[in-house]
Amino acid sequence: MFVGTLAYLFLDHRNARTGFGGNEGIFVWTGWFVTQPLSFLFAIPAIGMLAELAPIVFGRRTPTRGVLFSGLALIGVAALAGVTQQNIQNLPWSGSDLSVDDLETKVRDLVPFLLFNALPVLGMLLVLLVVLQTARPGEGTRFAFSPAILFAFFGFGMVLVGMLGNLLHAADDLDLQGTVFNEATLIYVVYGAVLGAMGATIHWAPKLWGATFNSGKVLPLALLGLTGTILAAFPMYIAGFLDQPAGIAYLDDHRLLLAACLGI
Repeated sequence: MFVGTLAYLFLDHRNARTGFGGNEGIFVWTGWFVTQPLSFLFAIPAIGMLAELAPIVFGRRTPTRGVLFSGLALIGVAALAGVTQQNIQNLPWSGSDLSVDDLETKVRDLVPFLLFNALPVLGMLLVLLVVLQTARPGEGTRFAFSPAILFAFFGFGMVLVGMLGNLLHAADDLDLQGTVFNEATLIYVVYGAVLGAMGATIHWAPKLWGATFNSGKVLPLALLGLTGTILAAFPMYIAGFLDQPAGIAYLDDHRLLLAACLGI
């Protein structure tokens, strides 16, 4: 679907530039690809990486593999949001009207929202449950630490924080729509997926290139990635509750700086 949209935009941009709004229309027609919950799809390989590393690190078979696959499938439910309605922007649950019609409308809004946004969170929790089962102490457990598991675990945690933030973002009572809070959820999910990808690179490096990474050098990199993700996203969570608007927070400051540089 995304590739087809890009093909249409390319043809329009090379010709009249009237069908899709010209340069400004490019983001309008492709921006849905980096919105929540569709961005959750980026994290599926990272989550799968954690599930694959756990049996290797703890030296035991993965229990309840069906539950693990079900969890990954539930995360994939987010793809339906991009095909059907992209995303539900708000949940208007405030107000004093308790009529039957009003309650029916609220429930009608809530059900599809939970389908596309809460089910992926449930999938994450199922994967975590299987990983914890694999890691539990028991007879025959042989712990063999790998720095890749640290990247995968940190990536999993960041993605989960982003998903939970997405659930809060839709609530009208919190007034988070149109703020940088939504940008923070995207950063958590995408950066978390990148951490998982780095873990996969470290894990498969011996098979791909015949070389291993030095754990002493890799561990600080994992901590740096975790710290960088938190510093990039968590302040935006706070700023979102303080009503900082998205995309235009420093526009006036940039104009003043440009004017000062030009001597205007």
